[in-house]
Amino acid sequence: MKNALRIAASLALGLMLAATPALRAYRQRHPEAHISVIVPDAGYARVMELCPEIDRLAYAPIER
Repeated sequence: MKNALRIAASLALGLMLAATPALRAYRQRHPEAHISVIVPDAGYARVMELCPEIDRLAYAPIER
């Protein structure tokens, strides 16, 4: 895939939400890009599903 952005998200939901403007800017600059995000918690996944810039959202639990 020519333009792809993959992000392994932080354990802090606030930091993930703070990154959404960067995702929006990336999408505007690269509309054909595929953006994937991996989140550590199912609750975070439900919140990040609201971000239309994300093409694929994966949930991978992390032991703390």
